[in-house]
Amino acid sequence: HEAYQEQMKLKVEAEKAAELEKAEFKAQPIQTEDKFVCKYVEERPLTEVEEFNMPGQFFHEHAQRQLQKKKQQLAQNDRKSSNFVARPKPVFKKKRLDIHSSKPLTAAGSPQFASKARIAKRKAFDERMKQKMAAEEAKRAAEAAAQKAAEEEEIKAIRKSMEFKAKPINFNMPAEPRQNHVEPKPLTTPLTPEFQTAKRAMLRSLNPME
Repeated sequence: HEAYQEQMKLKVEAEKAAELEKAEFKAQPIQTEDKFVCKYVEERPLTEVEEFNMPGQFFHEHAQRQLQKKKQQLAQNDRKSSNFVARPKPVFKKKRLDIHSSKPLTAAGSPQFASKARIAKRKAFDERMKQKMAAEEAKRAAEAAAQKAAEEEEIKAIRKSMEFKAKPINFNMPAEPRQNHVEPKPLTTPLTPEFQTAKRAMLRSLNPME
């Protein structure tokens, strides 16, 4: 038992020593030389600065040249307009040229207007329309007269059917008056109606004082 305790004690001390060794801070050594810096640098000439070769520069120069040409042309036009230049004197008298034509003279005549023909066509059209309207009016009048006559005939027929017509006298009737034959049936005997029910009659018989 004592040996086991001694062994456990040594084990606990070893674990504590390992923990203290882990907890102890160990700084890394300081780097005296930079590993990212190249020691041997090749000697090269300095870079010469050049202007960017952009496509917009070409268009800008072209636009500047066009603008300069336009300004020069406008200045030239202004100088020309400021200089007075007299026009030549007009010549109003022209030399007469007698040219004889070989064409015959034109025969003058009254113009032929289409208004007369149009007036005649219009008159003919108006006549046709008048005749057509007269025929339609006569047709309507005939139809109205026929309808009125039919209505009158129908009214007459209705009035004839509504008249009272007496029946003719029958001369074949007998001279003696007709006698009514009475059947020998017994006369009806009147009876008193019974309005009380059987139950009420029984109660009345039981209580005669009511």
